[in-house]
Amino acid sequence: MSASPQRKDAVRNRAAILDATRALMAGSAALLVLAVSQVANPVYGMMYVALFGVGSMLGMGALSTVIAVPLAVSARWLTWANRGLQGAVGTITIGIGVMAIYTNLLS
Repeated sequence: MSASPQRKDAVRNRAAILDATRALMAGSAALLVLAVSQVANPVYGMMYVALFGVGSMLGMGALSTVIAVPLAVSARWLTWANRGLQGAVGTITIGIGVMAIYTNLLS
């Protein structure tokens, strides 16, 4: 038994909202605070924060699309390629995480 189309849409929408939220809460928030603290006019500071938020959401959306489209296309027509892409993305992600942990623990 498969999920209804409405359920699948709800899951996709929830994932998009979580991605947008994660983009806003990324580690670059500290840099945003430092940059805004240097702005003399509070209106310009708020404009900078808004521009940063929109840019973060658009960037995360674009990156998610770049990753998701090949996976979705390959899942439909090229099952073997889909498994390879998922394995490659997983391996690269784990590698980046291990590098980040290694770098942060040694510095």
